[in-house]
Amino acid sequence: MKLYRYPHQSVSKHTKNHPELQAINDQPQAYWINDWSPATKLIVEEILERSSAKDEVPVFVLYMIPDRDNASHSKGGAKNYKQYKDAVQDFFKMHHRNSIAIFEPDAFALNFSQKRTEVFTEIFHSIRPEKVKVFLDIGHPHWHTSEHVKTMLEKIDIENLAGISINVSNFVSSRECEKYGNKICKKVGAKYTFIVDTSRNGNGSTDDDQWCNPSGRSLGKKPSIIAKRFSRHYANLWIKLPGESDGQCNGGPKAGEFWTEYALDLVRKSKR
Repeated sequence: MKLYRYPHQSVSKHTKNHPELQAINDQPQAYWINDWSPATKLIVEEILERSSAKDEVPVFVLYMIPDRDNASHSKGGAKNYKQYKDAVQDFFKMHHRNSIAIFEPDAFALNFSQKRTEVFTEIFHSIRPEKVKVFLDIGHPHWHTSEHVKTMLEKIDIENLAGISINVSNFVSSRECEKYGNKICKKVGAKYTFIVDTSRNGNGSTDDDQWCNPSGRSLGKKPSIIAKRFSRHYANLWIKLPGESDGQCNGGPKAGEFWTEYALDLVRKSKR
């Protein structure tokens, strides 16, 4: 199936003055849900309606967990776990047809507490797998070993999940990510698949594994659903929006703000 391209991607307003950025704007990218305000819900409803009419697959990122990013560059999230559960379960009750949802980047790998274990299990019970494919983010190959990830996954009920997402907002090469994903899915069960964020991993990671606006990176493989028979690799997606800053580091603006110079460099490095 074809991925849905949201027409108001963060890069779109910059293409008039910088035509090179059309290389980013042409590609379907994820829509990040950072809160569950009425305005956000309206946008999600619009995306679901338009993608359904085109018979295309929308990609969402749920990023609302309390104490998000351990109060680092992308701090924020819901005020408490009750508010959080209500918001996420409301999202899952919407008129999904064939959505993909990336579940809470970094939350599992960064701080998987007992409370989060309980909350995730409760939320996952409300998923309708036939309507929305949910992929729990588990970090990247340079973070936790596949055996450690397997051990952590055994603490929650993942029956309704489609699989795991790898490398969200990071730069690890596709080759490493695919090897890692296959290894984990083989350990946890034959039905599970994985997604790789290829938005900025064309040149792989830096030698010292910088994650915050490292220089010299490039766009990776174009987003597409693979979903081949007997393959655990479900899709390559642009989950991180290329050009949006990782935080105030290496000269970048606040996390999530569009950084034109960095976006242009990603495009230019991709042409070499």
